[in-house]
Amino acid sequence: MGLLHRFCSRETALNIEWGIVRKLLLKKRLIRLKKKLREFKAEKVVFFLNSMEIIMLAKPILNELKIPYTTMEWDLFEEGIHNNPVGRRFAEELRKDAEKLRRGADSRGVASEGMQRFYQKQFGLNAIILRQAMTVEGIKKNRPAGKDFVIIICGNIYAIKEFHSFIKALDILNWNCGGRKIIIQWVGAPSLRDGELPDAVQTYSWLSFAESLEFVAQSDLGYCPYWFDPEKSALAETSFPSKLVSYLSCHVPIFYHGPNNGSPAVFLNKYQAGFICAEQDPLRIADCIASVLSNDKRMLAARSAAIQAIQEEFTLSSFEKKTHQLLDSPYECNA
Repeated sequence: MGLLHRFCSRETALNIEWGIVRKLLLKKRLIRLKKKLREFKAEKVVFFLNSMEIIMLAKPILNELKIPYTTMEWDLFEEGIHNNPVGRRFAEELRKDAEKLRRGADSRGVASEGMQRFYQKQFGLNAIILRQAMTVEGIKKNRPAGKDFVIIICGNIYAIKEFHSFIKALDILNWNCGGRKIIIQWVGAPSLRDGELPDAVQTYSWLSFAESLEFVAQSDLGYCPYWFDPEKSALAETSFPSKLVSYLSCHVPIFYHGPNNGSPAVFLNKYQAGFICAEQDPLRIADCIASVLSNDKRMLAARSAAIQAIQEEFTLSSFEKKTHQLLDSPYECNA
């Protein structure tokens, strides 16, 4: 886009780059792939709607193969367009093509109940919820009473405003509840500068998956913030964060901090594997935190519910069964 931007507006440059240049490049690549696609003798195509290029390639691939297809959507495609500079005209073209692709599919897979409802409400389409499978289950380590209360964060945090409110709430509690010191362990690359984090937040660089589960297993509560911003409502309602799977696999209760219509809230209302704090005021958030940390019975019940959720939703066998259902192929249980 750099050269184009010198001779026309940014909007025009983006439309030319995505609507013409990149289409031509993808067309050339597809010509080279056509023979291999035919030799593969596929009976069905699965399109993962996770990139603009997939939407651009879908129609020519289907025209070439002339076979049925299925779609799978982990995160709402329209949100991806919104977050990428592609030009308004081309963005609208992509939205229409994505909707056509969904409508023409034999079956559709989605990541959450919220996205399933979105498909029904927005497009009048049915979809199957396909959860991320957990191949290694973490082990919950019993931590003796009186030790520090550890809140774990895995991976990135995108709801920055909500996280700051959570930190203010902990400041109100003086990072203490019932005589137990509260600390946060953040595994991954914190999306905030070091100066923005209190000393009670311990940060760790990216670790292996097994190492990160070790940290999770030694914690008491898994934190997950989502956006209250109305402009983020579609994303909050439809996406399902992978960090929840890590928490659940280690039988660690979830502290979800976000709107009641967010997909984690819908999940927790179903399984009771954690706690919902739909508050934005730090004083009220502090009350939520204190009520959770001071109630051992609720924590124990949430831990048991986490075990149930993993067994019913996130095992390889449940993933295999749902995949066969999505592809409309016979399922044989090998357990």
